[in-house]
Amino acid sequence: MLTACAAGLRISEVVGLQITEIRADRRLLHIRAGKGGTGRMASLPPGMLKHLRRNWTSLCPRPKTWLFYGSSPEEPIKAATLRRAFNAARDRAGIDQGTSFHALRHSAAAHWHERDGGIDIIQDAVGHRNSDTTRAYARATGKMFEALNHPVSGFSLLNA
Repeated sequence: MLTACAAGLRISEVVGLQITEIRADRRLLHIRAGKGGTGRMASLPPGMLKHLRRNWTSLCPRPKTWLFYGSSPEEPIKAATLRRAFNAARDRAGIDQGTSFHALRHSAAAHWHERDGGIDIIQDAVGHRNSDTTRAYARATGKMFEALNHPVSGFSLLNA
């Protein structure tokens, strides 16, 4: 789940990740086949790379192919298994049951947008064909509104 949020991945992209698709030297994940069968590169924060390494070294047996494996190291984790784990964590945290795994992807885009990520860059990062789709993900947040230099803030009546 952390990988999905850190890299803005769809659940299908998480379950399909292979170990060889990590480009550690460039802090990237190669997404072989996103939605529509298109590939892309996804950015990995340095802390995420450390987390993935720590997780991999703790596994026994270690997988040869799949970054996240299911009932055996030879098969990827199933989307339904990942979704159940997300729902259980969401419920334990007291988060609204309407919040889906896909919200992790929306959160990534919103955080990139808060940090002045341009729509074009975010569009590439999440693999959208249409920038309008990305705009729906990267809506303005409260943090962004707080930082606005509002045009009427200079009126003396408001500052009294």
